Amino acid sequence: MRTSVFVRAASAALLFWASALMAQDAPGLRKGNAELGAFGGASLGLDSWRSTGGVNYAHAVHNDVLVYGEYNYLPGFSRSFPFDAEFARTPSNPTGKTIRVNVPWKQRIHDINFGIHYRLPKAESQFVPYLAAGFGTLTYPKVTAKFAYEYDIFNGPNKKSFEQSFDADTTLAANFGGGIRYYFTKHFAIRFEVKAYKGFNEPKNRIIKNHELFMRSVVGLVYQMK
Repeated sequence: MRTSVFVRAASAALLFWASALMAQDAPGLRKGNAELGAFGGASLGLDSWRSTGGVNYAHAVHNDVLVYGEYNYLPGFSRSFPFDAEFARTPSNPTGKTIRVNVPWKQRIHDINFGIHYRLPKAESQFVPYLAAGFGTLTYPKVTAKFAYEYDIFNGPNKKSFEQSFDADTTLAANFGGGIRYYFTKHFAIRFEVKAYKGFNEPKNRIIKNHELFMRSVVGLVYQMK
């Protein structure tokens, strides 16, 4: 009998301790929350999977609505442009006739955008799903593509090089998607997010069209300051 009472008391104490621990870990989601975050992941759609990373700040203007600002860096998108190489000697063109080649180059993109996170209504929980929508700019830094080849004139061979510069440019873009925050303490969370980006105007002198839609998937750490 005493053993049964002890087991019941221990079970109740354990249940109370677990409930208290969960309550401690569950975030206090309310107006006035502010958070800092850093993230990394991959983008897909402009050529192939590419690494990406950035930082963000968010402030809750309502229990379920956060206004955010975000910087995202997308490196190394592969592009190429056609070039007529005169008298170029290559294994496939040993006679040195004019041939058309595709000159490769890499394009980096700086993404700065602002928008909202709408926390889907849910009872206090460590898992907080949300929808996201934003608007901002995609900046393309200046880049120079170089191409060198051999040519045969007057009993060559000689070497020749070609350069094509693309000036820096900025375009407008919208993004939309969603994600989920998992709070493992009241102040720290892991954030998973997937967003799609859509440009509104074409960058000048760039082979990146405004109809191109690309995706970004990231995971990061969030610190909720209050």
